[in-house]
Amino acid sequence: METKKILRSLDAHVFTPSDDLNPFTLNALGADIVAPMTVGLKDWPINEVPGLYIEQLIATYIPGSKEYVVTSLHLRTKGNVPINSVSLRKIPIDKYKYLTVKKWLLRIFERAHEEDIYTPFNLNEQSELSSMAHEGPTSTNLDYVARIYLVSRYISDSPRKAVADAFGISPRTASNWINLAREQGHFGVGL
Repeated sequence: METKKILRSLDAHVFTPSDDLNPFTLNALGADIVAPMTVGLKDWPINEVPGLYIEQLIATYIPGSKEYVVTSLHLRTKGNVPINSVSLRKIPIDKYKYLTVKKWLLRIFERAHEEDIYTPFNLNEQSELSSMAHEGPTSTNLDYVARIYLVSRYISDSPRKAVADAFGISPRTASNWINLAREQGHFGVGL
């Protein structure tokens, strides 16, 4: 799907240098979730240092490390805010990297003849999961466990906690469900 079509549903502050989303520019994160290999954030305020802005942040997926790393960071100031070692230490780079990758999570919606169709995957819109948790580790629930776990590896420090929070279950139960999802093949590519 063309990047322009997806950008309509995404925040104007995120971008990818690719003109088109295709298997060569996308990274399979696992299950049915993909993201561009290179993603960016622009003109974003840094809450921790008022008056300091991210002019541009580029995060690139490094296949050997199985993670996105910040490969470029440009800052600018508004007013008389200095850019010095004190202000730089206050910037939680990983927080803004996670934010950038999170905005670009895509779910393969449909496999068409010549190209896949993608839809944005918003982890925060999975609210129906807590009501589904009482059904136990069903195949549907384990599909969601795999998606949430795989996505959370790229946008947070604790994928297990993300699964527990999404379903409203204990971390121990989340670990059991993650192991079941892995054993039953719900992770697909990625793990």
